[in-house]
Amino acid sequence: MNQKLSQSNAYELCKYYQQSQKSICLVVNNNKEAKFITNELSLYLSEGEINHFPENEILPYDHFSTPENILIDRFTILNSLSLKKNILITTVKNLFEIYPTIGFFESVKTFNIGDKLSITNLEEILSSLNYLKTNKIDGINQYSLRGGIADIYTPIYKNPLRVELFDDHIESIRYFDPDSQLSIDKINSFNISKGSIPSLDELSIKIFKDNWREYFQHNDERLCEIFQKLNSGINPEGSEIYLPFFLKTHSNFFDLFGNYKFLKSTGFTNESVNEYQEFISQRFEDENIDSQRPILEPKDMFISKDIITSHLNKIELFNNDESNNFPYKDFEDLKNSIPSNDKKKIVLSTSISSEYELLIKRFIPNINEINNIQNAKEGLNIINSRVIRPYYSKKNNLLVAHREYFIDTYVEHEEKNTSFRSKQDKNIMFDKGDLVIHENYGLGRYEGLEIVTANNISNEYIKIIYSSNESLYVPLRSIDLVSKYHKNIDLEAYF
Repeated sequence: MNQKLSQSNAYELCKYYQQSQKSICLVVNNNKEAKFITNELSLYLSEGEINHFPENEILPYDHFSTPENILIDRFTILNSLSLKKNILITTVKNLFEIYPTIGFFESVKTFNIGDKLSITNLEEILSSLNYLKTNKIDGINQYSLRGGIADIYTPIYKNPLRVELFDDHIESIRYFDPDSQLSIDKINSFNISKGSIPSLDELSIKIFKDNWREYFQHNDERLCEIFQKLNSGINPEGSEIYLPFFLKTHSNFFDLFGNYKFLKSTGFTNESVNEYQEFISQRFEDENIDSQRPILEPKDMFISKDIITSHLNKIELFNNDESNNFPYKDFEDLKNSIPSNDKKKIVLSTSISSEYELLIKRFIPNINEINNIQNAKEGLNIINSRVIRPYYSKKNNLLVAHREYFIDTYVEHEEKNTSFRSKQDKNIMFDKGDLVIHENYGLGRYEGLEIVTANNISNEYIKIIYSSNESLYVPLRSIDLVSKYHKNIDLEAYF
């Protein structure tokens, strides 16, 4: 049975990347595909050459906020744009978001003596944070420039900063007294902001209030809990529905990564753009029902579909030279069909250590252990990796199959003839007791890994407990459906 897969082949993409003078940004349809291609690229490239720009893990007009770890990952990627060439993987959903300008993301960096920083770049960062340029600073969120000297009054320090620049490098940093203008202490590094979105300093709150009142002229701000908390300098859950009100100017995804060469993944169509636009519209209709929580119209909250498709229509579609027809029904079919004298490079893969050892035991001494697919030899090879899609290339004489890819059945906790054996795995990203979100089943508590045996087949599953005391078993292949919940709640009240 041939299995035809629609995938952007990592091998061909790596060759394209290595020949390119620029960093590459690959646009894919959804988060599942993004995680697959990220895992597949890791078989060929070093970790520092691959970036997966994470989705915000919230719905349009959600009552929750983007998890802190997502914000940190995004800041890290955006602050390393000029360091070295890389491949960036992003999704259609990310293209719809409104972002602060690149200067805002740079503001969270730690600047040290000797670092490269031009006056122009510094002013762009300060402008993105709504700082006011004055001849002489006398209040927070102000800055002044005199030749190669910049005075900055940031709210994260008790005293303003005086930064001296020479030849586009930081020469000295010191605190000073704004009244006497005398230096207080020399320091070796500084930050401009803590990187929170939105910034809740006095000036940013004023901009937010003015924009909110102009937009919602017929709504009573006293009844809007989110407005009142933001006005008090508190960043509540779901405040991102008002993010555009904090921004004098904003960027889209293409602005942020303007120096990248954009590609569309194999099988990409604009239908995914249309579908997400429809989803935004439906969410607006569903959530636009509470006068005490007024929301912006989609045209003011998201990048328009027309702008996105205009960019996408100019982007090259990444096509492979050959179709990827995987010539086996599943992993077991491949495993039971391997001839001893096969001249192809066959690579078996698994992310479960016990299964790795079983495969070694079965095929030893005719199996070669590798840690990079480019080291594969003719005959049978094995590699430990995160879940990847099966791949066959006649041109490259290579066949790759990951065991867990073919295991996609959910097993309920009450299934008959099922036995359990607890097993710890240090590679899992959750600790026992962590709150996690499943895309289809919602908030639960992670209880660890268990090997579930059903119909004489054993597989490893993530166990999640829900408030009704029901258990869900998620196969490791589907770990992309589960993410950590980063907010504090009353566990005793919930569970």
